[in-house]
Amino acid sequence: MAGLYCGDMEEVPSETARNEAHRGSDGLACLLIVAFFLAWHAAGVFAGQVYVAEDTAAYFFSNRAVHYALAQAGEFGFWDPLPGLGQPRLANIQNGSFAPLSLLFYALPTTTVFRFYPALVLSLLSLSTFAFFRLRGGGTWPALFGALSWSTTGALLTHVQHLAVIETLLFLPVTLLFWQLALRRGQGRWAILAGLGLAAQCFGASAQYLVYNGLLMALFMGSDLFAARQDRSVLGQRAAFAVGVGVIGLGLASWQLLPFLEMVQHSHRGLLNDPGQFSGLFRAAPLEVLRALGAEIFAFQPGPVLAHGAPYRNQPQLSLLTLLLATMAFWRRPRPWAMALGAGFFLLGMLGSEGGVTSIIQRLFPFADRLRAPYRMIVPAAFLLSWMATLGLERLRKMEISWRGPLTALCIVWVAGVGWFLKRPLDQYVSPSVYNVPQMVASLEGRMVADFIRSERMPHFAVNSGLAAGVPTLLMREVLIPRNFFEAYFVGQHGSMSNHAKVDRTIVAAALPFENPDAPIWRAFGLTHVVRFRAGRFESERRLDALDRFSLIPEVQVEGESAPFYARLASPDWDPSRVALLRQHAAALDFPSSQPGEARIRVLRDETDRQILEVESTGGVLVTSGLFFPGWRVEVDGQPAEALEVNAALRGVALSPGRHIAEWSYRPTWLIWALVGSGLAGAFASALVVSDWRRARTRA
Repeated sequence: MAGLYCGDMEEVPSETARNEAHRGSDGLACLLIVAFFLAWHAAGVFAGQVYVAEDTAAYFFSNRAVHYALAQAGEFGFWDPLPGLGQPRLANIQNGSFAPLSLLFYALPTTTVFRFYPALVLSLLSLSTFAFFRLRGGGTWPALFGALSWSTTGALLTHVQHLAVIETLLFLPVTLLFWQLALRRGQGRWAILAGLGLAAQCFGASAQYLVYNGLLMALFMGSDLFAARQDRSVLGQRAAFAVGVGVIGLGLASWQLLPFLEMVQHSHRGLLNDPGQFSGLFRAAPLEVLRALGAEIFAFQPGPVLAHGAPYRNQPQLSLLTLLLATMAFWRRPRPWAMALGAGFFLLGMLGSEGGVTSIIQRLFPFADRLRAPYRMIVPAAFLLSWMATLGLERLRKMEISWRGPLTALCIVWVAGVGWFLKRPLDQYVSPSVYNVPQMVASLEGRMVADFIRSERMPHFAVNSGLAAGVPTLLMREVLIPRNFFEAYFVGQHGSMSNHAKVDRTIVAAALPFENPDAPIWRAFGLTHVVRFRAGRFESERRLDALDRFSLIPEVQVEGESAPFYARLASPDWDPSRVALLRQHAAALDFPSSQPGEARIRVLRDETDRQILEVESTGGVLVTSGLFFPGWRVEVDGQPAEALEVNAALRGVALSPGRHIAEWSYRPTWLIWALVGSGLAGAFASALVVSDWRRARTRA
């Protein structure tokens, strides 16, 4: 932590001695941070247990297990065939395919990483926050207080279960740290590193916290630009650095952001009947905001369920001591009015639409109406208040009081103790066996469904255990689900989308239930196994009437209106092996056909992003039980053909009688723009390096 000191602390014999003293105290503070979180997560680091929580078990273990399987197989396709009918691998931003720390899951077994991951990520988050607070003007011990306030009672530890959130938050202080170094040293290389930090946030990646992080970075960077408004040369340099950070970060992150934005456009959340109500779920009432700002209150009474969006519980978030010290930041100039206003903005945002903040954010970020839980704005508010508390404690230490040393130590011990006693019990470590994939599930061939409705308290992990085992899983818990798959699943069981309340509840639950086992849609989707949990064991029901992955359907029925199409899709009289259902007529279907006969389908190549089939038949529609999604293209006998959306969600192509070669290939629609973004990032990084080189030559 050499060179982080920014203010006059006390008189020392020489500049060298002063730097040595601060270097030693910074090193001690860093050791204390690491030791604190090693002790916090000792059950994982030293006792071999694994971290477990609802989101970890329901979503993230299975997603990260796929990373390890991909690395072992030595392949990485843009298309992921496992969830549902498949989806673009990078479209689900929470998979963290390129997230820096999630790269560990490619190299090590998933249970191994979950032993030390929480200790690692929280240590790094606290260290980077400490370094940023130091560089921005806080002393060693005030910065330690602010870092612990942010990483213990600052709403973070309840998010360890949510890997996308915690990695997104980790790289916020990293980005700001490198930004501060760029300003302090006037070197573009640090702006390049800040851009990489921004890209890492996006690769994390929680869309909701990317929005909040973006606002925080704009606040800090904007205040730094405003401070240089009187010096044009300094202002110009800082503006160039800010543009460089944005272009480099977003250019590299386009590999994650572009597929995510495409998925948002085609996501099931677009089917919400009341987006405003959805984006207001898990908001706080005014009294609940005050509870969140007084963590010590929770030592005397349990956290109540929030009034909006049960069973989301109000939990200890920020120590009262942090708030008290934050007010001390106004003791002398410069007073952090911008940070205080920013904190107030996010605290008002916790009220949801009633706070008036949600509508502002939705104008800035078009997908904000697909986000929920405005209560979580306590996290960016806590970051700002922790920084203000750092300033407050720093200014308190400069007062002429003899007991400022013991007072500082007491503040640090207090905030660490509040986190230890109130937050630490929320983290659970158990035996690695909790993530064991049932052998019966691992041995399945074909597509499976975990039927939790007709099961007895099916474990959270079991719903997505098929994904962890590499078994295609139709119904699962997932945050973003392709719109047409959700619609086909829902309509295929219920016959319409008219039950708005049920549609919205299903979207909010993020878990698709197996409600009508006899619906013909399951046969069309190629469902072969239904898994249930009863009497403490898993059992499987095998279905023998599922269509093959590639089928030639001789007849086509076109329904021009939604209601007849939906009714037909759910009709027990519909035979998916005989009739393919389309929403609209396709010119490719206008060919002479003969009587249906036996079709011979030979798979010549079968890869995640490409399939080549040899088909000999009397004509019809070749249906692939894979998702119809932008980017999938088809050729017949080497010529482009029209891709058809069959049975509401499947890929199909019309074939005339005879022998044909059909080739499906997936080429993401955003790929060229991601390459352009990478090129722009490289160009700006090169320009900053050249600028540094020229500046160094001028000085020489």
